[in-house]
Amino acid sequence: MHDVTLSGAASTATLTLGLMTYAALILVGISVAIFYARRHRRRRSIAAAVVVGVLTVCGLVIAIVSSVV
Repeated sequence: MHDVTLSGAASTATLTLGLMTYAALILVGISVAIFYARRHRRRRSIAAAVVVGVLTVCGLVIAIVSSVV
């Protein structure tokens, strides 16, 4: 037989809060990139887009690692 351990409410709340914050950071980064692109601030727009790209790649790596482990 397999023992099943259910996660507690605090653990689930922490994960939910972390995912919510992560998604909010990506959305804020996209909006900042659009804001600066519309105002022809090229360097700031590129910097915001790079931050969004890094967050996305880090999220992908974390998802792969968590599914393997």
